[in-house]
Amino acid sequence: MIVFARIDERLLHGQVVMKWIGEVNAKQVVIADDEAAANPVLVNLFTQISPSGVKVYVHTVEDAAKLLQTEEFKGSGTRVMILAKTPLSFVRLLDGGVELKELNVGNMGGGAGRKKIVRGFFYATDEEIAQLKSIDARGVYVYAQNICDMDSKKPLKKLVK
Repeated sequence: MIVFARIDERLLHGQVVMKWIGEVNAKQVVIADDEAAANPVLVNLFTQISPSGVKVYVHTVEDAAKLLQTEEFKGSGTRVMILAKTPLSFVRLLDGGVELKELNVGNMGGGAGRKKIVRGFFYATDEEIAQLKSIDARGVYVYAQNICDMDSKKPLKKLVK
């Protein structure tokens, strides 16, 4: 059962390991990222930094969609967190049959062509905003929240028109 889905360009890092995994009581983390899945050093790093008792899987977006639809991951006894870098990855997961109730937008940093949505952590291109709106239009509650115990949820519909 998917208990948390998050966009974070850093994927699995200290804040996710120390805060989010415990907050949602995730027992499995699925990282859906084509580049990370192709990099053995990152795969090893991500599996090594996971907390005790939490299994980390690093797959391409396509393979992650297939994995998340297996009985092992759909069962109510399984608590799964999904991490991906971009809204497009979540569009692809949804297109691949993954069902989400909510999507947390965490760290999407600034840069050329990116607009400030929430100061300090959420910047997006017009294309990414359109992708997030399309996810929201599918009935997925999309919201921005960088740190679980410090920030309130900011609904996408209130952040972008």
